[in-house]
Amino acid sequence: YRAGKAFLYLGTGEKYSGDYDLAYPHGSFLGEFAVDSAGFSVSGIGDINSDNLQDFAVGANGRDNGKGYIYVFYGSDIPYSDLPTPTPTEIPSTPLRITALSPSPGSTIDDTPTSVMAQFNRAVDPDTVNSNTFKLTRSGGDGVFGNGNDVLVTPSSISVTGQVAATLNLAGIELPADTYRVSILGGGTPSALSFDGVNDYVDLPNDLIHASTVLTLEARFKTTSTGVIFGYQDHHYSELNGDFVPCIFVGTDGKLQAVFWDEDHVDGPRPVMGIQSSQTVNDGEWHHVALVGNNTSQKAYLDGELIGERQASILHWDMIYNQIGIGQTRFWGQVNGGWFPFNGLIDEVRLWNVARSQQAIQEDMNLTLSGEESNLVAYWNFDEGEGQVAGDLSPNAHHGELGSTPGEDANDPTWSDGTGSSLGVTDLYGMSLDGEFEGSFPSGDGTPGGHFIAQFVIDPNDPPTAPTVHITPEEPNTLDDLIATVSGSVDPDGGELSYAFEWFRDGESQNETSFGSEESSVVSHDRTTRGEVWKCLVTVQDDEGQSVTGEDEVTIQNSLPTQPEIKTLPPNPMPGDGIAVLITKQSTDADGDVIVYLFEWYRLNSDGFWERRPEVSGNLSPFSPGEPEISGLYTAGEMWEVRVTPYEARTLVKRSGQKGVGGAVSGPSATDRWVVLPNLNGDRILDIHDLLLLVEMWHEEHGSSDEKEMAPKGSAPFEGVPTARDLILVSPLGWQGESED
Repeated sequence: YRAGKAFLYLGTGEKYSGDYDLAYPHGSFLGEFAVDSAGFSVSGIGDINSDNLQDFAVGANGRDNGKGYIYVFYGSDIPYSDLPTPTPTEIPSTPLRITALSPSPGSTIDDTPTSVMAQFNRAVDPDTVNSNTFKLTRSGGDGVFGNGNDVLVTPSSISVTGQVAATLNLAGIELPADTYRVSILGGGTPSALSFDGVNDYVDLPNDLIHASTVLTLEARFKTTSTGVIFGYQDHHYSELNGDFVPCIFVGTDGKLQAVFWDEDHVDGPRPVMGIQSSQTVNDGEWHHVALVGNNTSQKAYLDGELIGERQASILHWDMIYNQIGIGQTRFWGQVNGGWFPFNGLIDEVRLWNVARSQQAIQEDMNLTLSGEESNLVAYWNFDEGEGQVAGDLSPNAHHGELGSTPGEDANDPTWSDGTGSSLGVTDLYGMSLDGEFEGSFPSGDGTPGGHFIAQFVIDPNDPPTAPTVHITPEEPNTLDDLIATVSGSVDPDGGELSYAFEWFRDGESQNETSFGSEESSVVSHDRTTRGEVWKCLVTVQDDEGQSVTGEDEVTIQNSLPTQPEIKTLPPNPMPGDGIAVLITKQSTDADGDVIVYLFEWYRLNSDGFWERRPEVSGNLSPFSPGEPEISGLYTAGEMWEVRVTPYEARTLVKRSGQKGVGGAVSGPSATDRWVVLPNLNGDRILDIHDLLLLVEMWHEEHGSSDEKEMAPKGSAPFEGVPTARDLILVSPLGWQGESED
């Protein structure tokens, strides 16, 4: 007995002797039980609530579902006539509805939820929340339900919390990426059709069974008698005999038989037998039957379990007529030999154009359908409750007609409200769940009995692909800014990416990070020191928060000395002049290294190559004019060059027999070159007079003033007779002529 649940205890009798019914206040029938003095159905249990009155327990069969219930009643000294009678205002005026579902209908989530939870607008009967009424299925990977690929998810437990929240516990269950359907069955007291066992039937459109040899026929039934549940033949019921099949029936032995006509029946033994159950089914309980045909084979299932199969080609011949509740049984076994009417209740009749699997049958045999399922040819759930039409809930509109005429007649089965086969979720008053909804919650359209069907998708978010991080330059020195760029990362889900750059110097983080759209980051060279290792760690994040990282690192190299600036003195040396080198701008070293200079002197030889003169080259400091004395090394007309190279003093290594400086770090050299001018008249002034003497010398040598016979281009400068090329070389080096001539 659940606190807060109200009952009506109705019947005749006295104390421990009588016949009683148990019902909810609004009239929903729970069951009947007999009371006798032996106490088999009623038992005194003492004064359990300490009010000095006898209390007792009553057994009831519990709404025809085969479960037994024990109800505890407290004795009372209040006469029955004085007990308060429930009024309509005490019974909720609105249907039982779902106000929230987690995960939300239509949502897409990344990971397996730990539970599926439905919130109701008031207390539910916990006995009605179970694996038959609260289910989670997945589509099998194709996103479509009802096509035979559906997979039932078995929760670790089902519970009701606080009377208003039902939970499927999924802890420890890993669900794959798929589309999921939450089904919470409504219609706790749907209607069914009651057949009288005389001549009642539902006339169906022609050619339903005949149309295919790949099909599944299902129904729920309840009987204490016999009869054909579904039949088909080549003559209508109004005619006699012909070819016929009592497709599904309860035989006179109380056992279920189910079969489609096949080739083995043509010349087979008589009476004809179908696939038969081993147990009787006329026990007054609801049963489910499914008959599956697949061209050359058949299987029959009772309450989801296989009871037998046949291997033979299905032959429907011309049997195009179909009806529910009666069938012709001439030549069949365990029948009456003629039209064999059903006596009992029939509900949830379904026809599919696919050979359904046992798993598919089991998953929804205790559920009502939406009518939109794939491969559903026809679906009659008999929930109209009145009228002459048994509506087909599939889009195919194969509606059935009660009896033999459009109007009421003797062949009409009767609507039996509240006795349907589908057990749904109810509240404590037995009122059915109204689970239909569109859009936002609360669910329901005001019509009790609809099922709650919602879907969600598990689509694990894929993280971005790994990025490539590149720091440039690859071998930086202390004069280089460090530039890190990221590339190559994409979001497989098509989302936007953001980036966070974190710099490390010798393993220590150097900055705060934040995500943004920039794909590069810069560290100024002012922050770097030779020998440091700098790393940039880049985190790439998608719009779902999934992230990956990439990194690159560089070592700060030595910075080379800068190029100095020099000039030679005097600017236009003449034979006998000492040559000095003046460093007009010193070389600098960003790392603070001490700089020394290497001075190297070169003379352009007759082959056009610069010849190093080691006797005046060396690691020298800047010096004054005339030091060292090289005036004895050159003559008029020679071209000379000086090269000044800055070196880091710490790197100088002089090896035995090695020319130059080995293993040293140097910067770019500065150079200056000049031509030793021919001061021919001895006044140490290079002017037009020297040029005239030069030309005269040429005439004396060649005896001609013909310019065409001057020395060919490429002759050694000023070796013997000056050439036209020599004059061209002299001119740009500071010619100070007194005349344009």
